[in-house]
Amino acid sequence: MSKKKPILSEIIDRTDKRKGRFVIWYCTPENERDDFDTFSTRHLHNVGWDVVEGWLLQPEVTSCIKYYMKMQHTIKLKNLYDKFYNQAINGDVQSAKFLMDFSKEFFSDGEDELHKLLSGIEVDDDD
Repeated sequence: MSKKKPILSEIIDRTDKRKGRFVIWYCTPENERDDFDTFSTRHLHNVGWDVVEGWLLQPEVTSCIKYYMKMQHTIKLKNLYDKFYNQAINGDVQSAKFLMDFSKEFFSDGEDELHKLLSGIEVDDDD
């Protein structure tokens, strides 16, 4: 079994340590992170905003931002699932309906997609 890397390690592998830390800082909600000057002093050796603004245009940095956001999206979907699950258990019919619809898509193994694709194909039976 392969061991999963922490998100920061994965991002650093895709770019470098300073840019990796910046990506996580940049994607963190403003009310949950240090201001830029404090962050830059601690982690970027006082790199200015003008420099990191240029990083945002680099393909490896934009790729890391997308990777980080995808990881966060998965965590948020899990939290949403848990919330609706608990509400459904407590009798909320709308939550149960949402959970059933969500589960069909989220836990799909892809076979349903093939059926959807094939269902749109018309075959001529002219022998």
